[in-house]
Amino acid sequence: MEIARIAAVGIIGAALAVILRKDNPTFAMFVGVATGIAVFALTIPAIETALGILTDLENRASAAFAYAPQLLKIVGICYIAEFGAQALRDAGESNIASRVEFGGKMLILAIAAPIVAGLMDDLLSLIGGI
Repeated sequence: MEIARIAAVGIIGAALAVILRKDNPTFAMFVGVATGIAVFALTIPAIETALGILTDLENRASAAFAYAPQLLKIVGICYIAEFGAQALRDAGESNIASRVEFGGKMLILAIAAPIVAGLMDDLLSLIGGI
């Protein structure tokens, strides 16, 4: 079970960070970041599997659903922004974490705007055709 490995890495990383935080907070921060990277590395096979399935769905539905690539980008931005923001919060940089989240939201807005415009055009053409 992959979750057992992920939980074990998280627990060991947290224990090391707690032990180090008292004497050397800088190393504790590095342990936290390294633990986050290790957990992310353990999830890469699952991410690859999910992306493969989504890519297959996108290829099969590309003619019917033109916005699939943009939606995949939006999901990716969400995960990356959340991962980066949490790593920054763990390092005690909550202000920078908030800016990373804001940046992610602005990127999502930029990608979603053409989707919303296209859907509005489709809706208006349906209403106009009635």
